Amino acid sequence: MASPSAPPAGRARRAPSTATYAGADARRLLYHDALPTADRIAGLLMILDAQKISTISQLAVDAVNITGETVAITFGTSPVVLPVPLVTLVRELIAN
Repeated sequence: MASPSAPPAGRARRAPSTATYAGADARRLLYHDALPTADRIAGLLMILDAQKISTISQLAVDAVNITGETVAITFGTSPVVLPVPLVTLVRELIAN
């Protein structure tokens, strides 16, 4: 008799997907305010926008464009409009 935790016959257990880990990491970075704001933003840009850390580390404040409620960061020549939760963190970082 199989143990109660064994998967049904013919079905193997799957490891959590990379997307599952990325989602958990993104939530942690968005809501864990004990981490430095700059680190949270850098991590989120890596996870959500697939930016390289070398690109993120060279960003200057003038790469951020705030127009009303919209916040965009320009990487090279392409501005990326940020999602609302990330907007809050970027505004906080610029204000300080």
